[in-house]
Amino acid sequence: MGGHGDEEQAPAAKARREWPCCDNCGACTRSIPPQCQCMDAVRGRCHPASRNCVKSALSVNPPVYQCMDRIPNFCQRRCNAVAVAAH
Repeated sequence: MGGHGDEEQAPAAKARREWPCCDNCGACTRSIPPQCQCMDAVRGRCHPASRNCVKSALSVNPPVYQCMDRIPNFCQRRCNAVAVAAH
């Protein structure tokens, strides 16, 4: 219904793209819930849900981008299993 397509995807494919998630948490406010900024840098583009995606000044080829949004509990869920194992 609604023609979004995402609602009908396989659960595993949908889970890989869940957002927000962060592997390298930046500054968070002291509010409850905390509003956090993620320091993850990604090649190509930010997640489509990011409202403030900026290209890094130290960018290489291909360019590296960072989502500068402050989102409640941004750092609560890790994006990659490797990052989870490292913490």
